[in-house]
Amino acid sequence: MTAPHLSGEVDLNDVIEITDDSQFQLLGRNADMINIAGKRGSIGDLNQKLQSIQGVEQGVFFQPDSDDATQRLTAFIVAPDVRQEDIIKSLSSKVDPVFLPRPLFKVDSLPYNETGKLTRTTLQDLYNKLRT
Repeated sequence: MTAPHLSGEVDLNDVIEITDDSQFQLLGRNADMINIAGKRGSIGDLNQKLQSIQGVEQGVFFQPDSDDATQRLTAFIVAPDVRQEDIIKSLSSKVDPVFLPRPLFKVDSLPYNETGKLTRTTLQDLYNKLRT
């Protein structure tokens, strides 16, 4: 990004779309953006839609490390009183099919660390444990 008040070019962690000479649209953070089957999406947006489903207490999408050429998202949910099938059905009306989690794991709790964050490492560990 360049601007008259900057001394040089500056890299942004944000993904923006220039809409005209004086406006832009913020699409998300680089680390938050995913690209599956040529379609771009935001993990934050998907998480918000997942957590908006009635009965889902906590939920998070995750793109696991994979040697497979086919990229798939997975999701972990805390939803004791809701069936996985009902969550997938509800998500189907909110997101593009390429972003539906495959698989969707129900868990008793999410692995937040001591600062209240979900790290990629702990989510990958949880994925590895549950997929076997």
